[in-house]
Amino acid sequence: MRIIDRFDEYMMFKHLNDNRATKDLGFSIGMIGKSRNEGRDLSKKAIQRILAVYNDLDETWLKTGKGEMICEPRNSRLGIISKALESPVSSTSEVEYTSSPTSLDKLIDQLLSNSKTMNKLVEQIGVAHQLIATSQQHLTKAQEETDRIITMLELEQGSKAELEKALRNALKK
Repeated sequence: MRIIDRFDEYMMFKHLNDNRATKDLGFSIGMIGKSRNEGRDLSKKAIQRILAVYNDLDETWLKTGKGEMICEPRNSRLGIISKALESPVSSTSEVEYTSSPTSLDKLIDQLLSNSKTMNKLVEQIGVAHQLIATSQQHLTKAQEETDRIITMLELEQGSKAELEKALRNALKK
């Protein structure tokens, strides 16, 4: 019996279908079915994820078929939330689960990650606003200087034209 076959047995016991397990585990669509139907077995990474998410599934039983299918749930998640609050989580990293996350736990983890991402975005927006304000000040100063230069040139043009006119009139007399 393959590991996928034992996982199927666990899924039946827990009333899980492929879709629910795929979502819980974050697997690509069809991965469980392909493992089952194409004679492949689950990868080590997939097995680790299954054991992390379904923490009442006995590891020895899943891997070898020996012992009982169901075990005492492994480590609680109580410390994970406080650790997640203390340590920064990049937008690409995930909190590693040491036990089965409930839907609420998954939502809390996602909120924590989203909250940290939002805080970083707010900081970046603040910096962008400061840069924009500084740029606007520079643009305003540049526009004022440009206007001053244009005014001077217009006055210079006017003075030149008046001088030429006066010279022509003087030459005609």
